[in-house]
Amino acid sequence: MKHTPLPWLADNGDSEVWGIFDDNGAELAYLIKLPSIEPSKEFDESKANAEFIFRACNSHYDLLEAAKLVEGMFSVWLLDTHRSPITMKVGIDKLRKATAKAEGKE
Repeated sequence: MKHTPLPWLADNGDSEVWGIFDDNGAELAYLIKLPSIEPSKEFDESKANAEFIFRACNSHYDLLEAAKLVEGMFSVWLLDTHRSPITMKVGIDKLRKATAKAEGKE
């Protein structure tokens, strides 16, 4: 099964509820602040986590495309110049691992 198409939208309606929606307005996820004696640290942290997930999901394909482009450019440069500086190789290896992870292959 594939995830809901991007982009996702966020709604910070009020300080008690925070939601993520698809571009048609359908709810994907939301947080509700429950009444409690303790300060709202857990809600605030959960909201920060949800905002991070929201940004990561919306930027995933753009970052993946950029990483693949840079990896390809560096690979061609290394082949054209017939040299392989160790720092470039390490960088390309990290880029390949990151793109594999983003694609769910690692």
